[in-house]
Amino acid sequence: MIFRVARHTSNIEKLSHFYSSILGFEVLGSFKNHDNYDGVFLGKRNENWHLEFTQSNEASKAVFDDDDILVFYPTSQSEYDQILENLKKHQVPILEPKIPYWKANGICFEDCDRHKIIVSHLKI
Repeated sequence: MIFRVARHTSNIEKLSHFYSSILGFEVLGSFKNHDNYDGVFLGKRNENWHLEFTQSNEASKAVFDDDDILVFYPTSQSEYDQILENLKKHQVPILEPKIPYWKANGICFEDCDRHKIIVSHLKI
């Protein structure tokens, strides 16, 4: 089974660049004008999950708050360190997470659509 998280964005190129340059994701596929939607699949090759971002002429109707987060668990210290380096290089601010657990166990930042992301310090 493959797990996919799908979300609308107003700028696929900007969001793809963000997830590629900060988290090291690759473009795994894309589509154009599928029922008036363009889309891109991002993730890591040979993993059983990916993110799908879609864009259309319609504005997103989604409402999100600080409890809505994507959490990523790096599988090595070097992967975690690379993400920290990328955040600094691209001057992405580290935020204080709303959820107390993540204050001690992760770093929080926003993507270019202002959705919250946590990168965990914990090993899975």
